[in-house]
Amino acid sequence: MAVSLAVGLIPTIQPAFYQHFPQNFQVILGSSITSTVIVVFVLNLVFNHWGGIAKRDGLVSTAVDAGAVVPSEQDQVDLSDAAVARHHKVDSV
Repeated sequence: MAVSLAVGLIPTIQPAFYQHFPQNFQVILGSSITSTVIVVFVLNLVFNHWGGIAKRDGLVSTAVDAGAVVPSEQDQVDLSDAAVARHHKVDSV
């Protein structure tokens, strides 16, 4: 987040920073919002999609696996009923 904020502040703090870039890049990167969004998008791709890091379990499933939380029978029934309802809703459409 700090990187995207820093890149977004470049046109505001130093307006002549992109003066030696081609005109097309000046139009895109000269806007604080546009340059910030581009950096956020690229960093999201790098860290969340191309990072090669295996998906982690959610906090609840990790706590259940570690024995820190014991789900009640009611919670298990509610989850399975919701899954069945979703399944039937998708099939009927």
